[in-house]
Amino acid sequence: ILVPMHDHSAGIIKLLALVTTVLFAVGLNSFVTNAVTADRTYMSENALSPMNAALEMSGLYVQEGLKFSKEHWKFQKTLDPGLTCEQWSNRTARWLKEELEKLGFPAYITQFQGEKRGYGWNVGTTVKAVRADGTESVLVATEYSREAAKADTIPKQFMDSLGVSVSLAKEFSMVKWLSRDTHFLFTPSCHPGVAVADWMDDYHSTSLFQKSADSIRVPRSTLHAAIHLEVALESSFSTTFDLLSIKVHGSNGQLPNLDLVNTMVRVAASGLGVQNIDFGTLVDVPEWLNPYLNSATHTLLSFMWRQAAGIPNGNHGAGGKYNVDSITVEFSGTGKLKLGIVPKIVEGTLRSLNNVQEHLHQSFYYYLLPSPRTYIPIGHYMVSFGLLFSVVLPSILVLILASKQELVLSFLLVSSFQLGGLVLFLFPWMIQGALSYFSSWRWLRLTLAKDDILVSTWIFLGFCITLLLKSVSRNIHALASSDSNLYSRFLATSKAASIFPLIVFLSSMSLLNFSFATFGTILVALFYVLPGNLALLRKRKGDAAPENSKGRKLMLVLLNPLVWIAALTFLRAQNIHLTDLVPKEELETNAYLFRTWVSYLRFWNNLPHVTGFFPFVTLVLIPLNLINFISL
Repeated sequence: ILVPMHDHSAGIIKLLALVTTVLFAVGLNSFVTNAVTADRTYMSENALSPMNAALEMSGLYVQEGLKFSKEHWKFQKTLDPGLTCEQWSNRTARWLKEELEKLGFPAYITQFQGEKRGYGWNVGTTVKAVRADGTESVLVATEYSREAAKADTIPKQFMDSLGVSVSLAKEFSMVKWLSRDTHFLFTPSCHPGVAVADWMDDYHSTSLFQKSADSIRVPRSTLHAAIHLEVALESSFSTTFDLLSIKVHGSNGQLPNLDLVNTMVRVAASGLGVQNIDFGTLVDVPEWLNPYLNSATHTLLSFMWRQAAGIPNGNHGAGGKYNVDSITVEFSGTGKLKLGIVPKIVEGTLRSLNNVQEHLHQSFYYYLLPSPRTYIPIGHYMVSFGLLFSVVLPSILVLILASKQELVLSFLLVSSFQLGGLVLFLFPWMIQGALSYFSSWRWLRLTLAKDDILVSTWIFLGFCITLLLKSVSRNIHALASSDSNLYSRFLATSKAASIFPLIVFLSSMSLLNFSFATFGTILVALFYVLPGNLALLRKRKGDAAPENSKGRKLMLVLLNPLVWIAALTFLRAQNIHLTDLVPKEELETNAYLFRTWVSYLRFWNNLPHVTGFFPFVTLVLIPLNLINFISL
């Protein structure tokens, strides 16, 4: 940010730049202290009473689950390993339906269209509560998998997630305390996410389960909660586990009610002795950071990283669309805890929910979890975000002090580049759609592959927008030769206007996906705002605007997103993976950095699934690119 026209304004902006830089450092430090000083979790809904839940899961029901797991393994061994996902799902679904009916459960099958692997089949059954009116229910879902077929033998006491569900279904069909219907759903593992989402869509539709191939009418009441089970099939098919992972992240960082998580933690830890509980695998960090990261800080960083990604880390993500509090529970590892207590953990959680006569609403939906027993509420972490976000205040002040003419020209310039970002983002799909539409016209048929068309489109648009940038830059530098003060004012206002869309975007995202907004603010501050603030603090009165060296110009060109778009798309078209370009020993040494970079850029390899990045590209990437190129 360069100094505007008046000396007294320059002094105010300098002072504000100094204060906000200090506040940014304080905000970074506050995140670390929040992880250490986090509050203890508590049960907001007293009716849950997880510590008082009486567990009635007898050995008879557990044996039913063990037997079912054994029968499932035997059936999978009879199938041809070369079956496609569609063939395997169809045969397994029919077998599951027959076995459930033998156990006395009226089962049904629903068919759905998978993303890339053809059709799939879900199997479901409902255990009705004898004392309920059928207006409320919960869901217990699990995946059926062919992984068990890889073992020649399995231990007698081995229980997979199918066995856990059958144990619960047998118990719930016999107890008298059940006050809600319980839906049990079995989905194919080769369609992760899609299968549960299709069932949820069908369940909440106005039709009477049109996709069901059976005459069974599925009772569709209000779903209060959903628990998705995953029992990791270790290579040894151990009969024990030592780690309970509770996955809570939904679409765009959506989280379930904290009371649901607290109930599961208390039932498992206090009631059944499960001490090793986490929220998913910890993210890798540089080795030099390890001495400075305690367990709580590392867990908090991992929690925020997954939330910022906005991608559900389990099948529970399908529930957020319909306001169903959902979690995925994974049991893994080998230890002293027997798999036989897994049904008890789920039973205790569902029995606690059984006591509540309303939807969970007392506890938080906005929170961060540095450990299973502590949490950071929104009232604490928004203060830290406010300190970080204060770094943009000098840019806002520049816009306030600018003239009307400078504001209009600057925002027109920024808007034009956002429009360019929109075209750059959507034009490849428009090209592919047009080619598909006119494919019957022989004289318009092209021999180019889709990836080649994509590469050509991106490179052409990138070249055109780069020329436009250069033309604008040349005109702005022409102003400098005639009126250096005018150039300084316009450049300052243009840079502040470029950051303004970020201010709106990140401040809005702070309530939708706080972690994304936090990481975005830190990156924007470190790479764009703070360097300007520091340059402003070093600048003395009367100094001319700094000239860009050849090295700086080269760096800005290499950082140009258009260059990366063209390069990555070209590699994709040539079927070259990024991992092939890095030596194996280098990949192992810098694995954390490389995996992070690849995961950040992977959306270029799968364009139909990047609609979530649309606001990032148009509101963040293009304006920030303008900040760089406007100075060339």
